[in-house]
Amino acid sequence: MAHAFGYHERKIFNLSSNQLSIFNVVFLYTDCFRVYDIFPEDTHIISKLYTQHLFR
Repeated sequence: MAHAFGYHERKIFNLSSNQLSIFNVVFLYTDCFRVYDIFPEDTHIISKLYTQHLFR
């Protein structure tokens, strides 16, 4: 859907957030890093349970 490469910081997050704005995203699955604290709690899932495993 969207890719933005860089450090975990607000300006990189804003790049990917802008790319996702064209989609009707209902839930956001992220880790617990501080840049994601702006998401509403009812739609923000802090977990890696539902993400794909990159290394098998």
